[in-house]
Amino acid sequence: MFSQFRDGWNRGKLLKEMSAVALALNGDRIDIAEHRICQAYNLLLETKLPRTLLINMITEWGLISLHLRNAGYSTLSERCKSMSDLLQARFDAYDYYRDP
Repeated sequence: MFSQFRDGWNRGKLLKEMSAVALALNGDRIDIAEHRICQAYNLLLETKLPRTLLINMITEWGLISLHLRNAGYSTLSERCKSMSDLLQARFDAYDYYRDP
């Protein structure tokens, strides 16, 4: 029960970090985006998500990876791609909360 509460608390932080990543990438501030990507990456490693949000995160991390690769930042792109792959593996293993 406590872990579900913690994951709900982290969900808000995660969404805030991901929106900051998107804003930084739209403003071509890769230094800020890299910092926020690292924070979101670490937060996702310890957070279990609901099914729909997990699917959205898989897509979002994949799109960020494509954007960074097209901009020429291959190492950061690979990090985002690995998170997308990790989230896909979680989805395939049914490691998510059911949607309410």
